[in-house]
Amino acid sequence: CRCCPAVPAAAWCPFLSLPQVMTFCEIVHHTRKSFSLEQLGGVVSYLACCVADRSLPFNTQSTCVRLSLNLVECLYQVRHFHAHMLLLSLLLTSS
Repeated sequence: CRCCPAVPAAAWCPFLSLPQVMTFCEIVHHTRKSFSLEQLGGVVSYLACCVADRSLPFNTQSTCVRLSLNLVECLYQVRHFHAHMLLLSLLLTSS
């Protein structure tokens, strides 16, 4: 990912087409409460790259932002330092 060069999460979905990104967001939205902290970290990193990618259409970027907001609830419920760091990375990405 150009915006997050150190993020391995972008490596596991490098070939998603536009409809696949939207499907990925739908699946994550409906299964987000069953993800581990590491999986949530990967999703947050991938969504951050999608939001920062100016080649994606605005509606795709806004879907990724909405999903990121839904993930905040899951991350907030986890009382772990890594979860708080992921929340901080979401805030820094959005600014």
